[in-house]
Amino acid sequence: MNAPEAPNPISQRLARISRLWQAFRSLPEARVCRWVIQPDERKLVEAFLQTTYRADNPVPDLFLPFHAPCGSAADYGRQLVEELRTRLEADREALAAEGIVVDWQPAPAGDAPGPGYLVRNLDAFSRQAPAAELLVAVLMPPATGKAFARWLPEVLRAGVPAHLRLLVVEAGGAPLPDGLAETFPGRVHTQVLDLDVPGAMRQLAAAGNPADPGVKFRRAFLELAQAASGQPLATVQRLEALPLSIARAQGWTAMEIAVHSLVASACIGLGRPGDALGRYDLGLGLAKAAAAGGDATAGKLAVQLLSNQGAVYISLKNYREGARAFGEGAGLAEAAGDPFQVMEAKRMQGFCLEKDGDWEQALRVEREGLAAAEKLDETLRHHSTLPYLAESLLALVYRSGDKEDYLRTEAKINALAGPGWQGKLQPAKPVAV
Repeated sequence: MNAPEAPNPISQRLARISRLWQAFRSLPEARVCRWVIQPDERKLVEAFLQTTYRADNPVPDLFLPFHAPCGSAADYGRQLVEELRTRLEADREALAAEGIVVDWQPAPAGDAPGPGYLVRNLDAFSRQAPAAELLVAVLMPPATGKAFARWLPEVLRAGVPAHLRLLVVEAGGAPLPDGLAETFPGRVHTQVLDLDVPGAMRQLAAAGNPADPGVKFRRAFLELAQAASGQPLATVQRLEALPLSIARAQGWTAMEIAVHSLVASACIGLGRPGDALGRYDLGLGLAKAAAAGGDATAGKLAVQLLSNQGAVYISLKNYREGARAFGEGAGLAEAAGDPFQVMEAKRMQGFCLEKDGDWEQALRVEREGLAAAEKLDETLRHHSTLPYLAESLLALVYRSGDKEDYLRTEAKINALAGPGWQGKLQPAKPVAV
């Protein structure tokens, strides 16, 4: 008789998330669920949300993920409603092909939509999903700061209907407002997911034939990754030898690049940026050679490596070299037909040129970034870093003193980034010295 197959570690953790959600939804007065997660657990949360859209999903609820940052408590609800609108517009044809017709449109926001604006729109949208027992707004902002801490209590005071729920995903244990659960007894609940992602990775890495090169590489790479998060550089360098030798023996260029990138990250964490740049150079040489041989994936890796180098140069305040790295990455992305990476690289190149005092070149580069943004579909554009490019570009045009050019550029940005794009900007944080 064959031994029973060991349970998949990822499936086990998805089942735990499902059990936690079922426990929350069984509470009749509950309206807000707070999931406290570690940063490495976010992908499992996203995977759980994907499973809820399958036909065999045991959870009878419809989850709507939102990623807009909360820059302003007064405007956050409108931003979330706009995010839902743009997503539906992008998916409308695909939904229609499956026989699903969604005719919901957001209610007018006015000058002051108020704390109940999101709930009113979700309530109206829920009529489009009669099969769902609960409609769940999953709030996954990059961070939950003071604006979010003001917004959430206001929503609860405005009232949340029995068929709606708010699920707040907080990476790293960022706190909700003090006393929120006490202020709204029975309505706010906290769950710590505790998914042990490193343990899952170890289980997955060990799966399969121990003699197989792929299994050997996974185990060695995982051991290296765990050491790279805080062990001395000598330990990291000792542990990199095995995955590097396997990758080279098998001709796995992408994996060899991954090892160099991982060691570079360790060097950054240990305060050795020069060593990190050297490691990125090694990976970049491999990526360029593979791309020249027709490997499209290697070309994308080269763009990422140049972006990583640019970030290191920024940390060193070597903005001229940073501009060079981002500019080279933009050229490779353009050759690969990737307008998103072109926009992002041009944005960062412009930032570096500004910091280096080359305002004229910064203006030219950021205009090119805006031109790349025009080639993106609306949904991707509205969930990109375009607002940051827009803010910087408008400041440069204003500096030039050409009023007509400023108005033209502003109108173009408003058309591309959507109304209220300024609300997506996060306040600048002081740089630690």
